[in-house]
Amino acid sequence: MIEQVDFLVRMIAMGAALMLMAQVVAGDMNEKLKFPMVAMIIGVMAYLIESSNLMVADSPLDPWINLVAIATPFWIWLVARRMFDFEPERRLALAALAALLVGWVIDNFVPGSGQLGFYLLHVISLVLIGDLLRLGMQIRKQGLGPDRGAVRLTLPLLIGELAGVVLLTEMIGGSAILHPMLSLASGILILMLALFAGLAMLRTEPELLGAIRPYSPASKPDASDGETSEESKRK
Repeated sequence: MIEQVDFLVRMIAMGAALMLMAQVVAGDMNEKLKFPMVAMIIGVMAYLIESSNLMVADSPLDPWINLVAIATPFWIWLVARRMFDFEPERRLALAALAALLVGWVIDNFVPGSGQLGFYLLHVISLVLIGDLLRLGMQIRKQGLGPDRGAVRLTLPLLIGELAGVVLLTEMIGGSAILHPMLSLASGILILMLALFAGLAMLRTEPELLGAIRPYSPASKPDASDGETSEESKRK
């Protein structure tokens, strides 16, 4: 029974994701955000398919669905970085993609590797998610959120937190196929997040149109800046 409900929730979530993707494609959004956001949504849909036994039967397409799904944390990280106005270095982004690709090859095509590829993919993904959460918290701590807009700060953090919980749960369980109750909860959260993102973009899309600053070490959030500003306020 739970599996059937989970299946229905995931189908609805995929519909919501398609609606969100249509909004992104048709909207007047910053081009540097549009492509990674579409890729992220496609990755989420691939994850919804891959992580449920009822969505599709075993087929030769499984590794390729997995390839799209495992890239999702990278796209989440890139979207978040650009929403935060902290474009990652090109070398860093390419290295992250290459590491995910290596993990995917090991997981799907290297016999006798066991769970090595699975855990490698999850560790890399958690590092990316951890980086975006760290950066978002630093921005919020320094009071720079209003400069970027509520949606540009809150939405990536919500997506990152959900992705982190899913990744940790899969690592603990040792499988991308979660317990039926956890799978249902994951599907419901993804559905709610897709609906929230769609509504937020309908109301506040202009916040996503701002220019994205190129990467600069000098533009990194610095905890000392926050401390200095607090001291000046006290004075």
